[in-house]
Amino acid sequence: MTERPTIDSFVVRIYRIDTNDPGKITGLVEVLDGSENREPFAGLDELGELLNRRAGKQKKKDRRKT
Repeated sequence: MTERPTIDSFVVRIYRIDTNDPGKITGLVEVLDGSENREPFAGLDELGELLNRRAGKQKKKDRRKT
């Protein structure tokens, strides 16, 4: 079986950035898969984890369909 690559689309809304520490950001990630699911984040590490976790869920869902 050939695995198809998937493309995940997200809207990342950044609401606050600490001018003294740009790594301290606050915002919201929305996955553009029709689920209207939004998840908040506070910091670059959380943003990265969120995007990686959400992208992993999308790939698992796509594998189940085939």
